[in-house]
Amino acid sequence: MYRAGQRYFSESEPELGLGVVLKHEFGNLEILFPATETRRLYVSESAPVKRVALRIGQSFDAEGEDFKITEIREEDGNFLYINAKGQEVREFQLPNHLSLSGPEDRLMMGSFDDPHLFDLRRRTLMHQSEQLSSEIYGFQGARLDLLPHQFYVADEVSSMAKPRVLLADEVGLGKTIEAGLILHRLLLRGDVTRVLILLPDALQNQWFVEMYRKFNLWFSLIDDERFKAVEANPDNDNPFLDDPLIICSTEYAAASAKVSEAIVQGEWDLIIVDEAHHISWRPETVSNEYLLVEELAKKVERLVLLTATPDQLGEESHFARLRLLDPDRFYDLDVFKNEQSQYRDKVKGLDKLLEAEKLDAKAMKLCEKLLGDQHPLLERLKKEVLEGQLRHELLRELIDRHGTSRVIFRNTRKVMENFPVRCPRPIGLEAADLDFVGKEASQILEESDLDLFVCPEKNVKVQWICETLKEKVDEKFLLICSSREKVEAIEQGIRQHMELKMAVFHEGLSLNQRDRNAVFFSQDTGARLLICSEIGSEGRNFQFCQNLILFDLPMNPGLLEQRIGRLDRIGQTADIQIFYPYRKSSVESVLADFYSLGLDAFARPLHGGEKMTQELKPYLEEVIVQWAEKIEGASEALAELLKVSSKLATETKCQLEEGRDHLLELYSFDPERGYEICQSLRKTDNEGALFKYLEDLFDYLGVDCRDVEDAVYKIEPGQNLLCDLPGLSREGNLIATQRAETLQREDVALMTWEHPLLRSGMDILSSGESGNNCFAICVDPSSRSIILEAVLVLECLLPAKSGVNRFLPPTPIFVRVDHRGRNLSTEIVYEECDLELGDPMRLMDKSAVKEQLLPEMLRITQKLAQEKSVKIIDEAQVKVKAYFASEMARLKDLQEKNSFIKDEEINDLNNAFELLMTEIPKSRIRQDALRLVWKGSENYLDG
Repeated sequence: MYRAGQRYFSESEPELGLGVVLKHEFGNLEILFPATETRRLYVSESAPVKRVALRIGQSFDAEGEDFKITEIREEDGNFLYINAKGQEVREFQLPNHLSLSGPEDRLMMGSFDDPHLFDLRRRTLMHQSEQLSSEIYGFQGARLDLLPHQFYVADEVSSMAKPRVLLADEVGLGKTIEAGLILHRLLLRGDVTRVLILLPDALQNQWFVEMYRKFNLWFSLIDDERFKAVEANPDNDNPFLDDPLIICSTEYAAASAKVSEAIVQGEWDLIIVDEAHHISWRPETVSNEYLLVEELAKKVERLVLLTATPDQLGEESHFARLRLLDPDRFYDLDVFKNEQSQYRDKVKGLDKLLEAEKLDAKAMKLCEKLLGDQHPLLERLKKEVLEGQLRHELLRELIDRHGTSRVIFRNTRKVMENFPVRCPRPIGLEAADLDFVGKEASQILEESDLDLFVCPEKNVKVQWICETLKEKVDEKFLLICSSREKVEAIEQGIRQHMELKMAVFHEGLSLNQRDRNAVFFSQDTGARLLICSEIGSEGRNFQFCQNLILFDLPMNPGLLEQRIGRLDRIGQTADIQIFYPYRKSSVESVLADFYSLGLDAFARPLHGGEKMTQELKPYLEEVIVQWAEKIEGASEALAELLKVSSKLATETKCQLEEGRDHLLELYSFDPERGYEICQSLRKTDNEGALFKYLEDLFDYLGVDCRDVEDAVYKIEPGQNLLCDLPGLSREGNLIATQRAETLQREDVALMTWEHPLLRSGMDILSSGESGNNCFAICVDPSSRSIILEAVLVLECLLPAKSGVNRFLPPTPIFVRVDHRGRNLSTEIVYEECDLELGDPMRLMDKSAVKEQLLPEMLRITQKLAQEKSVKIIDEAQVKVKAYFASEMARLKDLQEKNSFIKDEEINDLNNAFELLMTEIPKSRIRQDALRLVWKGSENYLDG
C-alpha cells in the first residue's frame, strides 16, 4: 500500500534520484523526484518503482554528517531511522541523491537484474584484470605483422622506468612501428597521458594515419591555421593544451617564438622526435629546432628520438642527439670521442666471444676485463652454455658498462631474415651530347635534363619509361626524381605518349592531397605509376611495389639509400628491380658508375653514406666537371675515383661493424625474447574466448553483430544501443579477431582485448550497476538451497603511473556460499545454462531470509574473500621484490664503475619500491556483484 511521504526510486529512470509519494488515489500514483524537479504519474498496479528500505548498519549523509542506522521503526506506513545517538530521520527526510546502486543496497531493496548479467560482469572483471597484468599488455591491439625485432625493442624500452632512447634501426626495419608500440603500451598502462610527436612537415599526415590505423590512436594536428584559431579564444590561447595527443611539424614549432613557448608549456609525459638527424647542432652553431627539442628534453621524463643514421653523419652529429637524451652523461664532445676510441679497443674480439657456446680461457679473460673480476656472472659463464637468458644478461651488463649504455637500439639487416634481393637494372640510353663548359658540378647535373622542360615527350628517359610501362602492364612503378618541376614535366611527357593511371607526390601539394595520391597508388586498381620529388624518399613506405625508377641520381649516397629504402624494407615480398636510366658517355654515366662500380650502392644497403659524401664529394665534383668539359684525362680520373670510393666503402663497412655497433646490434635484438612475445600474441589471436565474450558484450550494449564472410563480421548500432561507443559508426564497421584478415584488408579493423570500442564497453559494464545484483532460479526438486554468489574486487588505491597494475591489478575474487554457511566456491553447483529468471520477491519477502540469512551469508563471503586476498597480496609483493631487487642491484653495481648513474635515479627506483611495498598490503576489498540463487522446486518458494 502506497502512503504519502514514502520514498521510491524508478527502475526505468534511476537517474531521477529518490522520489517521494505525493498521493495515491483512484488507481493512480503520483511521485515527485525533487533532485531533478520531475513529477511522474503512474498506474499504481504497474508502476516501475521500488520502495527504498534501508537496513541497520547502513549509512547516509544527513545535513553534512554521517548518519549510521542502528534502529528502524515504522509509523503510519513510513520508516523512522534512528542512530546510536538517538537522532531520528524520517523516511521523507532522506537525501534526494542517496545512492542505492551498490550490490548490497540493491539486494536488500529487492532490485535485481537478469541473472546472466552477473556472469558477464564477472567475466568482464576477470578479463580486465588478466589484461592489466599480462606481459603482452599494450601490444595486442596493434594492427601489425608480428615481427620479433620490433616487439623486442618496444618491450625493452616500455619496461624502463623513464625511457630516454634513440631508435636507430636501418632504413626499412620499422622505427615508426617500434615508436608506436612503445607509445601504445605506455598509454594503456597509464604511464603517460600527454604525448607530443615532432617530425618533418611531409610526414605529419603519414604519422597521423599510421597511429590511427595501426594503433587506434587519434592525434590532433597543430598547424598555423589551428594555432591562430585557438589563440583567438580568450578562454584558452594555447592549442597544445586542448588535446592530450598532438602531432606538430618541427619546422613550424621552432619557427615562431610564440609557438615554441606554447609547446614548452604543454606539460608532456612523452615526446617523440622523428628524423632527429635533421635537427642540427655544432659547438659553434645550434639550429632553432635543436634548441626547442633541447628545452623540451629538459622538462620531459620520457624522450624517444628516431633516426636511421645514428653515426653516419659523424661523431659530432651522433653526440648531439645523445646529449638530448642524457646531458649529464654526454656533456663534452671531446670526452665522448675519446671514450668511443677507447671502447673500440676494449671490445676487440667481443663478437667471437658472444658467438661461442662455451668460453675458453682467453674468452674468460676478456669477460673479466670487461665486467671486473668479481662480477657474479663470471661463475655462471664458466659452468653454463652461453645462450638464452645468460647470453642476454651478459649483453645487458656489457652495454651498461661500455659505450653509450642502454640509450641506443639499432637493428640491422644482418639479424633479420628474408629481406628482398636488390636487382640493379642500368639503362644506357643514346642521347645528344650537351655543352656544360664553365659550370659547377651541381649546375651540370641540374641542367642534364633541360630538354625535359622544353619538350618533355621527346626526353629519352621519358620515352623509355613509356615503353617499359607498356611492356609491363600488370606492374606498379615508383619513380623518384630531385624536384617538383621534374615531377610535373615527367607527368606531362608521359601523358603525351599514353593513357595511364598515375599520381604525383611533391611539396606543391597539400598534405591531404599527397596522402590521397599515395593511397591511390597503393590500391590494386589504382595508379600504376607514382612520380615523387625528393620528399617521397623519406618516411614513406611503398613496399607493395617492386619496381623503382631513379630518374636522376643524387650527389649524396645517403639520399640514394633513402630512395631505395622506400621499397627495400620490412614487408617487401619480392625482389626489387632498381632501374636507373642514364645517357651513355654523359655526366649521368659518371654518377651511375660511381654508385654501381665504386660504392656498389644499388646492389646492397649502403652504410656510412654521409661520411663518404664528405670525403668523396670534392673528387666526384671534379670528375663531373672534367667529364662535362671533355678535359683530357677525365676517364683516368673517373677510374681513380672508382678505385678510391670502392676502398673507402670497404673500410667504412669494416669500421662500422667493429666494437660498439656490433654490441648494439646484439643487444638490440634478443631473438628468443622477441619470438616469445610474438608467440604469445599469436596464441592470444587464436583463442576463442575473445569472440564468445564479444558476442555477449555486444548483446548487452545493443550492438548488432553479423557474419558477412569467413572470419569477418559487421557491427552496427542496434535499436537498443546503450550509448555511443568510440569507433562505432552509424553505417557500421567490419571487424575480425584474426590478425591475418586485417593485414590484408584496410577496411577491416582488428578486434582485440585492447581495442578502444571493446575497452569502452567493458568499462561501461564494470563501472555501472548492471549485473551487480541478480536473482536466478535453478529448478531442482531434489534440493532446497539458498545460494549467494559474490564477486569482490581486491584493489590497491594507487595511480596507474605507480606501475601497481603490473604486480597487483584490480583482482576479482569469486566466492559462493549456501544458507548453511558452507563454502561452495570451488564446487560445480549448477551450470550457467541451468539458471532461469524468477521473481526474487517470493524469497525476499520472507523476513527470516532478508533479516537473518542474507546478512550472515554476506558476512561469510567477505570473510572468505579476505582469506583469499592474503595469498594474492603475498604473491604481488614477491613480484615487486624480485623486479626491484634486480634493477636496484644493477644500478648500484654500475654506479661504482660509471659516474653517469645518478643518485637521483637510484632514489627514484627505491621510492617506487617502498611506495608499492607500503600500499599493496593496504589493498581493500570492494563488494562488486551479488547473485542470489534459489536451487530447488519453484513451488516451494510459496511455502
